[in-house]
Amino acid sequence: MSKNISPARAALFAIVALPLAACATSEPINLSSQFTPPAPKWSPATDRVEKNAHGSCRMHLSGVQDVRADTQSMGTMVERGVHAADSVGWVRSGVESLDRDPRLSFAEPAKVEFGITLEKAYIHSMGTEKAATVVLRATYAPNDTQIFRGDDNSLNWNNTASETQEGLDAALARALEALDQDIVARCAKAG
Repeated sequence: MSKNISPARAALFAIVALPLAACATSEPINLSSQFTPPAPKWSPATDRVEKNAHGSCRMHLSGVQDVRADTQSMGTMVERGVHAADSVGWVRSGVESLDRDPRLSFAEPAKVEFGITLEKAYIHSMGTEKAATVVLRATYAPNDTQIFRGDDNSLNWNNTASETQEGLDAALARALEALDQDIVARCAKAG
């Protein structure tokens, strides 16, 4: 025992520190394979546009792939690994939510056909904040690709799985909003 710390203080420290250490976990945060929009009324464009006078733009998603080196790693939150068992399913469910835009629908024959590649997806904590980034590549034709990036910076209250999921879902939603606008513009050009 150090000369500067009395036995009573050491015992008090142990009483306070041990429960806190027990609450700290190194268990990974496992993400859902389902995209959940950041707000109940989320729609890429519902509040900004009315239904297209010529009907909805028909689109077809040809596929989704994850080309990241580690398809399960999604970053870290306060030294806890963040894992996604099905990142492709998560992105697919996000892209499928684009049909909430009254101008868009998944139907054949499609005016716009595209595939999606998950280029980046990660979250990390910085003190009391968390930052999430998602980068999607849409491929319309072999030489016609566009990159869409979504970011979310918000408070990290408790380092929970739900906060982590919400941050990544919000970043994906922002990338999807840009994808939505690109598809609508391409439909308008296709006539």
